[in-house]
Amino acid sequence: MCRPSGTLRREGSRIGLGATALTALPAAVADESIAVRCRHGGAGTDQAAPWFTVVNTGTTNIPLSQVKLCYYFKADPGASYSYACDRAVKGCTHQTGTFGTPANSTATADRYLEAGFTAGAGSLAPGADTGDVRLRFHRSDWQPLDRSDDYSFGPAQTTYGNWTKVTATIGGVQVWGTAPAGNFPILVSRRIAEVVRFGLRSPAAIRMIGWPQSVR
Repeated sequence: MCRPSGTLRREGSRIGLGATALTALPAAVADESIAVRCRHGGAGTDQAAPWFTVVNTGTTNIPLSQVKLCYYFKADPGASYSYACDRAVKGCTHQTGTFGTPANSTATADRYLEAGFTAGAGSLAPGADTGDVRLRFHRSDWQPLDRSDDYSFGPAQTTYGNWTKVTATIGGVQVWGTAPAGNFPILVSRRIAEVVRFGLRSPAAIRMIGWPQSVR
């Protein structure tokens, strides 16, 4: 889920924007966390090849079908794109990839690739990782890509390492990374958990915790 809607949802719980009360979220929210390690494969000048490994840094099993990774890039005017999976330890048949447009486009991010897993990929135990997920995408007409102005592209990422310009969500709640300016912030999900945990319900209490201005 790279593009947030007007309401944040988590397994049936609802948090309204500007609401005066919050519905409690499942305790598992605070226990579910992942890290995304990223590198860029050698794909030539006409393709981008973001490769990922997802690590469960939390304390509970995470169904991979609930995990979405968002790779943001600057699209060429009028271009359409195609996605492919070259290799995945969980199996390319269990990988998904779709393109979308951020809620707030920026000079380096007006399109994204949302990568995910099917239910057949199973769950990720605490401390475990997915292994290689080698994806790539290209213009449908195979014209060259300029990756230098892509938000999520890091030319120094030639080996796997934590990369926060790729975001990750679990069940629609962002748990990793920093989205492009004006889009879904990582602080939201953590502060939701804080508010619910400490029983703070009033708008004043939410402001005290530091709820982002855009979702008060």
